[in-house]
Amino acid sequence: MNALLREASMWAGALLRHLPGGIGIRLRRALWTRRLHAGRNLVIQEGVTLAGNITAGDDVALSRGSSIYAERGSCRLGSRVGLGIHSMIDANDGGEVVIGDDVLIATGCVLRASNHQYRDPARPINAQGHTGGRIALGNDVWLGANAVVVAGVTIGDHAIVGAGAVVTKDVEPWTIVGGVPAQPIGRRPAA
Repeated sequence: MNALLREASMWAGALLRHLPGGIGIRLRRALWTRRLHAGRNLVIQEGVTLAGNITAGDDVALSRGSSIYAERGSCRLGSRVGLGIHSMIDANDGGEVVIGDDVLIATGCVLRASNHQYRDPARPINAQGHTGGRIALGNDVWLGANAVVVAGVTIGDHAIVGAGAVVTKDVEPWTIVGGVPAQPIGRRPAA
């Protein structure tokens, strides 16, 4: 009987994930606000995938096709966070992602907080497991379209990451970075 209930729950979740319009958004909000320990005004558009240990503040918007994975890890979203279309936050396998308030993550971004182990040349990489890591984004951060942030990176408050950048090192507050690997290319005027 438990297997049948799990199967029914999977079907219901898959159908709910793809319901269009305001009704779909309201139903997903009702389901996920409790599961995510989310604040008020959670917006989950069609096709969003959520799995694992995720918390969210107020006024969080998850755009079409975005995903957050935090199985055997954790992801904490602050308030007024927007996750762009087809963006992915992956805190699986011992990873941790912490995102501050007023953060914009544009279309196609990837944040991956753990890595495959690869030190044993006698074994295939896919048989060596993972090492957990941490990604932290401060308050008022903007990641441009298709930016990638890898494990071990902290992006300071008010920073901007240019479109297509690959962030492999910490970014200082108020700094604008771009390129592969990301390098400072400017500064925002401090308040």
